[in-house]
Amino acid sequence: MKILTAVFAVVFGFGGLAKAGILFEPSVGYESGSLIFTDANDLQNKFTNTSLDGGLRLGIRNMGFWIGVEGLAATGGKSKPESGADKSYNGTTFFASMGYDFSSRFRLVGGYGFQDSVVIKDDAGLEATYYGGAAAKVGLGFYLFPHAALNVDYVLRDYKKYKINGVEHSITDLGGKSLRTSTVLVTLSFPVTF
Repeated sequence: MKILTAVFAVVFGFGGLAKAGILFEPSVGYESGSLIFTDANDLQNKFTNTSLDGGLRLGIRNMGFWIGVEGLAATGGKSKPESGADKSYNGTTFFASMGYDFSSRFRLVGGYGFQDSVVIKDDAGLEATYYGGAAAKVGLGFYLFPHAALNVDYVLRDYKKYKINGVEHSITDLGGKSLRTSTVLVTLSFPVTF
């Protein structure tokens, strides 16, 4: 809580809340990267993931600084193993994020994912939901127009649990050490401040 208070003091201490506004920023994009399962012997099983993403960021903005929360949904994705059939890939991540919009039209973004899950389903209908970890992202954006920005984010996710047929397990139950994704997300967003 002290960190959040300090961030608010920095963001809003310079010009006062009188100049602050509500940030509303929907986005659409494409995400591509890898999902890697590492077993107890450090052997890795790698999947290539791609998806279309939609998102919404809500926050408070003042003099270029902003802080907020955002939701990101990956839909219609594919998870392709190194061998074997593709699987469908869908997921959601909720971030606490902050950033700064420079007057030069560039922007910096950082975020911590406090709730994250992904659903992977094969052709036979077997569905596994992975969750219980954390996510982080860092990104750079460029304003094409006053209310349209092109953004590139690097996103890391780490899953600790999974659920199959309603039964919860730990990743270690799979005989593994970790299940992680690293992806690049390219979005077109439409930031508006009220």
